[in-house]
Amino acid sequence: MFHYKDLSMKKFILLIVIISGLIVFLPDCKKDLPGPDDGDTTVIITEATKYVNNWIWDVMNEVYLWNTYIPQSLEPDKEPDPENFFKKLLYSKKDRFSWIDDDYKGLMDQYYGVAKSTGYSPAFGKFSNTDDIFILVEYVYPGSPAEIAGLKRGDIILEINNISLTTVNYLNLYNSSTQTVTLGEFNGTSISLTDRKISMTAEVLALDPSLYHEIKEIGGHKIGYLVYVEFTSGKDREYLSSLEQIFSEFSTAGITDLIVDFRYNPGGDIDATGFFASAIAPASVVQNHEVLVRFEYNSIYNDYFLQKE
Repeated sequence: MFHYKDLSMKKFILLIVIISGLIVFLPDCKKDLPGPDDGDTTVIITEATKYVNNWIWDVMNEVYLWNTYIPQSLEPDKEPDPENFFKKLLYSKKDRFSWIDDDYKGLMDQYYGVAKSTGYSPAFGKFSNTDDIFILVEYVYPGSPAEIAGLKRGDIILEINNISLTTVNYLNLYNSSTQTVTLGEFNGTSISLTDRKISMTAEVLALDPSLYHEIKEIGGHKIGYLVYVEFTSGKDREYLSSLEQIFSEFSTAGITDLIVDFRYNPGGDIDATGFFASAIAPASVVQNHEVLVRFEYNSIYNDYFLQKE
């Protein structure tokens, strides 16, 4: 999930739907201020804001998948807030994917599978008829501060830094760089607070999506099992190398069956997806170059690529 921040004096990132998405970088700008305190409520639109708005307008009209639905009555030079202006351009009936963000480095790190993190994945739950929140630990990255501190899959967190989690504070607390979590215990019918605490400090982690793998022998079958939590290649394709090593290990062991656990996988990039599919698809499918994904463009780019054929 992406959270909008104050846009003043920040760099923007614009992610818009063309096929699976495009990331573009916007120049610095600052949010406009109201007029002086003399009863004048005129909104001053700076030249920087106009520049940003017109850039958004030009890019969206050119590459946005639903560019024909952009309200052409909008005027970039009259919009005081680039973020709100961007939202007005989206085709709300179908577009669940496009957003604008001001944290370029954070977004690119996330794309490459790098993040400052304590290293555990949370599933947030809400107690019935209250505003109280709990965290169920889905998994913990090997070698992360969370694993070193002793946090495990299935642990229940009720407090962070001795503060109970609520609908108001749970995200801020979860994103704290330094955390002391207080665990809860499920007794079969309810969750109660314990006195067990675990402390950890976030570090910049390489979050290899090949989280866990093993080979089991059951009923005469050698079964390869892999937990894969995101389709990401890494900045230098290093996560594809680790994935290749795992499949090589499976092949050397002569597995007869394969289980891939995608329960926590939200999707990701095409390179990693294609690599993964090629590793598990029958050889005949790969050699025949059967279709993995189809790209859809607006009419401008569709016509362009047809001319290039």
